[in-house]
Amino acid sequence: MQIAIVENGVVVRSGEHTELFPYICFPVTGIEPEWMIVNNVHAVNHFIPYDNETQKLVPAELYIENDEVYAVRVEALTTEELDARLQQLANQVRAQRNTLLAQSDWTALTDTVLPEDVKLEYEVYRQALRDITLQEGFPKAVIWPVLNSGVDLLSTSMMGSGSVI
Repeated sequence: MQIAIVENGVVVRSGEHTELFPYICFPVTGIEPEWMIVNNVHAVNHFIPYDNETQKLVPAELYIENDEVYAVRVEALTTEELDARLQQLANQVRAQRNTLLAQSDWTALTDTVLPEDVKLEYEVYRQALRDITLQEGFPKAVIWPVLNSGVDLLSTSMMGSGSVI
């Protein structure tokens, strides 16, 4: 466990508890809170709650805030980082869309025998998938199209048994 020894509100030493106190046998369950108080020891926090959409954690020199010792600070993402995250999210959405299109490719084949209403439903579904990138909230708020028929047309039973007549 990384700890910091604090005197008069200033971190004077830090490191692993076994290195800073090599002759003390600590319980397996961890350092007792009472012992930490008596010895002016604080656990070093490597996390602060932050908004993952617009912020990041960066390593920092140890500092004290609200009687806690931290080794990280919260910083706003740069414009370049925000753009990169948005592009990564857009790529993930496109990959999911492409997978769904690939799973339904067989419905667009000319020799596929489907009822007209089902064929039309798949045409509408596949067009909605292709139009995902045109949605107002893309890529953060995507509304995925769904097939309305209660039949799982992607199952092998709908594509035939594999036997030749």
